[in-house]
Amino acid sequence: MADRYWVGGTGTWDTTTTHWSASSGGSAGATAPTAADSVFFDQAGTYTVTLTGALTCLDITVTNSLGIVTFTSTGSITISGSMSLSRQRWNATGTLTFNATTSKTITTNGGSLSSPITFNGVGGTWVLSDALTIDAVNALAVNLINGTLDLNGKTLTLSASTTAAFATNVGTKNLTFNGGSLIIAANGSSFNNATPTGFTTTAGTGTGSISFPNPNAKTFVGGGSTFNCTLNQSGAGALIITGSNTFLNITNTATDPTAITFTNATTTTVAAFTATGTAINPLTLNNVTAGGTTAVIALSGGGSVTTPDYLSVKDLSFTPFATNGTAPYKWYAGANSTNGGNNTGIAFIAGTSTAYFLASGTSFTTPADWNNSNNSIHLIGGGGGGSGSRAASTTNKAGGAGGGGGGYRGLTNQTLSGAITYAIGAGGTAGAAGNVGNTGGTGGTTSWNSGASTATGGVGGSTTATPTSVGGAGGTGTYSGGAGGNGSTTTTSGVIATGGGGGGAAGPNGTGGAGGRGFASATAAQTAGGGGGGNGGGSAGGNASASTGGTGGNNSLGSGGGASNTVGTDGGGGGGGVNSAGKAGSRGLDIANTTGSAGGTSGSAGSLFSGAAGVLYGAGGSGGTTNTGIGTAAGGAGAAGMIFIIYTPAGAATTNSNFFMLF
Repeated sequence: MADRYWVGGTGTWDTTTTHWSASSGGSAGATAPTAADSVFFDQAGTYTVTLTGALTCLDITVTNSLGIVTFTSTGSITISGSMSLSRQRWNATGTLTFNATTSKTITTNGGSLSSPITFNGVGGTWVLSDALTIDAVNALAVNLINGTLDLNGKTLTLSASTTAAFATNVGTKNLTFNGGSLIIAANGSSFNNATPTGFTTTAGTGTGSISFPNPNAKTFVGGGSTFNCTLNQSGAGALIITGSNTFLNITNTATDPTAITFTNATTTTVAAFTATGTAINPLTLNNVTAGGTTAVIALSGGGSVTTPDYLSVKDLSFTPFATNGTAPYKWYAGANSTNGGNNTGIAFIAGTSTAYFLASGTSFTTPADWNNSNNSIHLIGGGGGGSGSRAASTTNKAGGAGGGGGGYRGLTNQTLSGAITYAIGAGGTAGAAGNVGNTGGTGGTTSWNSGASTATGGVGGSTTATPTSVGGAGGTGTYSGGAGGNGSTTTTSGVIATGGGGGGAAGPNGTGGAGGRGFASATAAQTAGGGGGGNGGGSAGGNASASTGGTGGNNSLGSGGGASNTVGTDGGGGGGGVNSAGKAGSRGLDIANTTGSAGGTSGSAGSLFSGAAGVLYGAGGSGGTTNTGIGTAAGGAGAAGMIFIIYTPAGAATTNSNFFMLF
């Protein structure tokens, strides 16, 4: 082991003796440094050191205080000790490999490195003494293979123009924060933990963070690991998170509209979630797979997520879910957030409020912080079942009729205490196939406080011996559900009779839309079912025509109804089936922008398709079809009802957002 000092000004660091001395300011001629030798650059003046080949040293120290040392070229250096730089320009682009097996330090005194860094020393630890910036162009900036990288409360900024700024590789490696920050600022770059075996993180003292401030799309490949830090989306470009990872927190400090996108079939677990937007810069939370809900965000431990607002949320599932009144919602998106649809487990109300969801059970315990002066309770009755088709003969047939939608009852400022008895209305049963007993069942009544308030269920559709096909009436309450649509009838031999659409459930925005009538034809391809009615405040489903199903009724905002042979969305009814089973309506967002009444299911058409069941909550089922002979098919069941409760806890700031239940 020896010390080597650079002498002679500008020159090339290689295997020759031209610029190496055994003492500070001594004569040249010493052998070039090896992995056991520490090197020093303490010569006054401004000069350039060109790096060539595969170089080695123990410690490297630059103490030139009277000039500037510029390191350049592509030579790589393996450093077995510590690095301390001062007043230098590290323009070299060859890889710096740290391979110590004990604790070492890295000091740059505010400088930046153009060289990518590899950490590969079994048992080694590298502690940042100050902030470090790596701007290695088009290269992996940091490759952590073996050992511990300790940020030590400092900031490591990776501004490389590369697609993978930080990566782990096969080995035993650890990233320790101690309150430090890893900033991945490279244009479109990523954190890539694609080889997570042997990878751990340590929080240490203080909460560290990994942040992505760049304005283009970037990816966090977590590899299913636990990250004892905050993940911060801090740039305009969407941040895509892959893998089922665990974080202390996910937050957003971007000053532009931005997005955090999760991956289908993964679960992201957080101890806290403080990511929020602003009125000017909203934050989108979504699933990389449109229409998927198996991207799960899970809250660990106790407490609730109440701080986010100005979010746009779509295609995500949040757990723990508020389970049937035994526990309140844990996730609150904020009253100024929007529900893009296909979400579960998150309430779109002010975080100062509390919400409960009841879909089963019989008893609700009044919470200790219940506020008699600031609460709302929403009841939806069960939908009626669609009737089966009927065929007294080949010339005397009727398609099944749709069931009526469940009624809605809205309550405000209820004085409660103790245990409150309630009942959830079941969906009406489907009418059977055949020529007897094919009337759909009536939906159950949803009741509150031992029956003091009720929303009744929709009546089942019926087909009779004449035969006739009559849609069931909607349930009653503050607003009534939509009536089911009639099935088509025929007195002509060889004609197929088709099903009527189910009625939409009522909701806080008004009565449910009625289902549309089916269309009969001797040709299966020309048969079509009636459209399902829209949910509360929406429109009626359309009547079917040859080869065109009745359009689904819209929701109260005039949208969501399914086109012919298409499912409804956001509370719209399904578009009538064309030579097929009916299409589902959709659960709306008319209660707290979170859940609500459902649009009706469209009627079935063609040869012997059974009616389709209503979608939660309160939708009427649709009617079944006959064939050209005397074959019959069953109807579809109605959907069950539910209860939704919102209150501002006693002593909390009140907000009117709890009681305006629009989209």
